[in-house]
Amino acid sequence: MEHTSYNAFVVGNSNDSGNQLDGQSSRGPTPSGRKKPDVVAPGLDITSTSNLNGWWHEDGGTSYSCAHVAGAMLLYLDYIMGAGNSAETFKAILINTVNQPAGSGWNSGFGWGAINLTRAYQNRSYWRTLSVSQGQSVWYKGTMDPNDAAKNRATLVWQSHVSYNGANHPTGYLALSDIDLRLWDYTNNVKGQLITMSESYIDNIEQVQMSSWWPAGQVLVEVHGYWVNGGTEWVTLATPAGFTQVTNPAPARPDFAKETLRKHQGDILESSLHPNYPNPSNPETWIPYTLKEAADVVIEIYNVRGEVVRELKLGHKSPGWYLLDSGAAYFDGRNAAGDALASGVYFYHIKAGDFVATRSLVLRK
Repeated sequence: MEHTSYNAFVVGNSNDSGNQLDGQSSRGPTPSGRKKPDVVAPGLDITSTSNLNGWWHEDGGTSYSCAHVAGAMLLYLDYIMGAGNSAETFKAILINTVNQPAGSGWNSGFGWGAINLTRAYQNRSYWRTLSVSQGQSVWYKGTMDPNDAAKNRATLVWQSHVSYNGANHPTGYLALSDIDLRLWDYTNNVKGQLITMSESYIDNIEQVQMSSWWPAGQVLVEVHGYWVNGGTEWVTLATPAGFTQVTNPAPARPDFAKETLRKHQGDILESSLHPNYPNPSNPETWIPYTLKEAADVVIEIYNVRGEVVRELKLGHKSPGWYLLDSGAAYFDGRNAAGDALASGVYFYHIKAGDFVATRSLVLRK
């Protein structure tokens, strides 16, 4: 299930307000750390036909919530989407138009939010399917308003690929591509500060959202292929109305984190481990991260054999962005004994409270 559920729509049973999972639905994340559920829908005290008394009865559970979402999908497919549109297109639009309680972004209590089919219909045309290659960035500019739920976010969705074998079990599973989503200030068509970013290497949904403290205005959405299985990945990006593609507003570069940062906890939707810069390193590099909650932070460096070659104890850190040279973890390319490590691929693993994540780096000398 950990393989196939990438392409499923994971639904949670919520109260009528859609802001809290009922106890009948299990909370995420999954054992591997992936987000669960995707969305929630009402599933309490639902009146349904019954084969017990021949009339009706009241019941509740995730099965009833799934019926809400399945019905929404059928209505959408019948009346909104034309032939040839993909499942991930519907998924991107539906997640991009959910009702989100206070404290926006994904939450284990309500997923990305409660489905809002009216808003999905109103925003049915505001998506595009695009291909992205490894190391490539694709850019779109438009206007966002942090105080308007229909204009304050962008959502990216793609598929996990398997080697199908007819009616039999798939012959293999392909590694999930790692596609990142970033949101930049673009006032006067000038790429400015990094507003926020979404960079999960184990999920195939990314979402960026303007914080309530950021003023409404023109922004730049960047889709970046950090690691792409097979060289090219097709993705669907849902945005507010009026977004158009921009060609190379600024050179894509690995040190994007070295922009001027705004340390505001409301901007951090989740703790994240970001790509190191520079990568490849020669030999020193910086490892940026963000913390949603205060925690003791440790970063371990592993070789390809799974052996810990270095441990970086960063101490107790407050919630915030740790992306600049002065805040990101510094790694000098040496092991615990102070000896220079051999060139090759290494992995860096962060532990910060309940948050854990791993990325790879290339060391060259």
